[in-house]
Amino acid sequence: MTEEITLSEAQSIIASCNKRNIVACCGRRFGKTYVALAKICTKATSKRATQRGDYEIWYVAPTKDQARNIFWDKLKRFMPRQYVEGKPNESRMVMKLINGCQIKVFSAEEPDHLVGTGIDFLVMDEAALCSKEAYDYIAPALADKHHDGETLFISTPRGYNWFY
Repeated sequence: MTEEITLSEAQSIIASCNKRNIVACCGRRFGKTYVALAKICTKATSKRATQRGDYEIWYVAPTKDQARNIFWDKLKRFMPRQYVEGKPNESRMVMKLINGCQIKVFSAEEPDHLVGTGIDFLVMDEAALCSKEAYDYIAPALADKHHDGETLFISTPRGYNWFY
């Protein structure tokens, strides 16, 4: 059975924001990952994703363990089953939906692995812990001629780095 995501008022403000690029610097235990999860589920099952048929969503966390523990397991719990095509690929952390959308989960540990197809929506969770180099590798895939990539950067503050 699929669980439903319940957001607080503050979380809902971020999740319902329609800006192309969103930066949310929030304290610990705010529920940033649930905001990302709600946004990803909404975008993945949207009319736009269905019409495109090849909509691609990337979720990037600082490490592979964080990506799996913080997000991947929750995605499998909260994505409505009727949208999921087949069984998610556990080793690659890829979920395909019946509308053609793919949700891919990555770590920022090896930035040169963050290249590939165009991205329609990117979430960088705990972005302050990811290197700027990781985003620099991803940025061109957000701006290619077939995609008008949107972003959600969420993190707790970590001093004066690229996220600041």
